[in-house]
Amino acid sequence: MDVDKDAPIVYQLSDEEIVEMVKKREEEDDEASDEEEEDIKERISIDRCIQLCTELITGLEQKSFITEQEIMAVFDSM
Repeated sequence: MDVDKDAPIVYQLSDEEIVEMVKKREEEDDEASDEEEEDIKERISIDRCIQLCTELITGLEQKSFITEQEIMAVFDSM
């Protein structure tokens, strides 16, 4: 008897295996949503962003290796 070793194999999952797969997927989704919530907590207000950019420009103005034109390019990109 010859057996075709290249024939596709179909694996049928039991009900228990299907339930476990669904549970695992839901747990992964819950973990992902927890990570998204952490990202929200780390957001910075617009006022704080403006303050940080202003401090950056002030700091750049104090350095001799950067031109005023390059500083304005940073300012214009905001």
